[in-house]
Amino acid sequence: MEVLCTFISTLSKPKNSPFDRIRLKPAEIYTCQIENQVILEDDELQFVGQHLNERFNNNVNSVSFNLCFITKVPRNLLNHFPNLHSLTICGSNLKVLNKDDLIKYRHFKSLNFDSNQIEFLPGDLFEGFENLEKVSFNNNNLRVVEPTIFDGLKKLHNVDLNSNPCLNISCKGDFVYNGNFVVDL
Repeated sequence: MEVLCTFISTLSKPKNSPFDRIRLKPAEIYTCQIENQVILEDDELQFVGQHLNERFNNNVNSVSFNLCFITKVPRNLLNHFPNLHSLTICGSNLKVLNKDDLIKYRHFKSLNFDSNQIEFLPGDLFEGFENLEKVSFNNNNLRVVEPTIFDGLKKLHNVDLNSNPCLNISCKGDFVYNGNFVVDL
């Protein structure tokens, strides 16, 4: 199935170095953005779109599906975009998410599943995600988050679980509930 992409480029704001004299340069985030499309779980995706000047698929480091109909996380993204480190699937009717759906994306730094229909997050969902820094499940139907879900995620510093109707969260360790389910670790 051909998926129409819009390619956009933005600059990320780097964190300040602990050494005052060292200033980090902003990094480019080059995103393949897909909107308002139906993507079935068995579809072999082919991404079609006009790249920005002098950029190619191997420059893409972020993929964003917005307002698409998706029943499963696409599994062939790295075949097209080998340098991905960020995935967003928002407003896309995703209901189930498990370890097998994400296994190819264990090196990612950022995952965003806002505004879907996810009800349950298994404890092993992020097993092996050594580089994960940010994860968001804002505005889903989360009812249960298993207590071990964030265990071993040493680089994780931001978790957003806002706007979930009836969340039973009993996480342990470094996970801190600050009253509104946006957590900086």
